[in-house]
Amino acid sequence: MSRAFLLAALCAGAEGARAAEAPAAPGGAALEPKAVIAALIESSLDVARAVPVTRLNLAVDLAEVRLENGWLFPATPLAGRVVEVVFIGEGRISLVPPDATEAGQLELFTGETRLDRPFDAAVFVVASDTASAALFRRAVASAPGAAEIERASALWSRWQKSGERRVLGVDATLLADALGEALYNGAFVAWLHQEDEPPFIFQIDPAAEDAVSLGRFAPIEADEREQRRIARELRTQQKKGRGLGLELADFGEWEQWMSAPMRDATGKPLGRRTLFEP
Repeated sequence: MSRAFLLAALCAGAEGARAAEAPAAPGGAALEPKAVIAALIESSLDVARAVPVTRLNLAVDLAEVRLENGWLFPATPLAGRVVEVVFIGEGRISLVPPDATEAGQLELFTGETRLDRPFDAAVFVVASDTASAALFRRAVASAPGAAEIERASALWSRWQKSGERRVLGVDATLLADALGEALYNGAFVAWLHQEDEPPFIFQIDPAAEDAVSLGRFAPIEADEREQRRIARELRTQQKKGRGLGLELADFGEWEQWMSAPMRDATGKPLGRRTLFEP
């Protein structure tokens, strides 16, 4: 089973979503990679464009993500589209593994042969135009409270600095998608939180052999003294040109709870997609 974790495709009905219209991407306009990279670096949470959401079901391959009630906070648009969203409220994810082997793998880490868990906060990475439009569609008649805004802002800041975001290659994937690489159209990540429990991730990487993945990133366990030692060693190696871009938050291990190929509408496994066709 692959341990690779990247991104997921989101395909959903939008009934019940309430949102302001997301700005359209500039039709046919050529984008400069440097401009996209700069936009990713400068991305922030646009709390003024938060939208309420009630009973929105997102069908994501093997999983169903349900947003029962809460608020969606978009990040500033990338290439004219909202591709990252913070959710604060009540949600639930359900997933049935495709076979007994993957059910056993899931049970090994979670004690469950199928997943059915609530979450009260999440970050979604959504490159699909259809999915983004589903989340941001109707006019808004109210605004979130101060507590929701504060919590969403804190989660966004944590996500931006997290080891998960870098290990998942979110910036690289969104860059490729913004530049028109069809392989990553529809990319999605769900970083799911419930109270004080460690977050877990559901994702689909269209380029991976086992595109559908579920798991958790376990950060390295180290006291302050050990963290200082690791940071010092990392700086030494980076001066030699090794481990460039790595930070202490990147050190840890992935717990691969389940992985499987993507499936078509009939349930038949899809073959691995590639960047280059013969």
